[in-house]
Amino acid sequence: MIKFKIFTWIFALGAFISIFNFYLSFVRYPIFCLLRKKEFYKFSSGIPLFGNIFNLVSIIAFWGTKRAILAAVFLLIDTGGLLWFAYSMLDQYFKKQKDEKQNP
Repeated sequence: MIKFKIFTWIFALGAFISIFNFYLSFVRYPIFCLLRKKEFYKFSSGIPLFGNIFNLVSIIAFWGTKRAILAAVFLLIDTGGLLWFAYSMLDQYFKKQKDEKQNP
């Protein structure tokens, strides 16, 4: 019973961090632009890697349940995680390759 409570807290913390990182990446800037058009916007990073670790632990702990599927969704939207890091690195690599082909 204690293990279940610990893993439930890990799941909740991973979900919170993932949603927070997603908010900072995609929601915060458009809201800021709507409310304060003339001010300088300062980008801030979320909590990298921790949401990813907590979500992976939750997937393993709750394997075969709906909670594991939900943890996998949180893993995918966590912009501070390894998946988004790999995506951004590949994106930069392919943009660089395209620029080199267009401007030799």
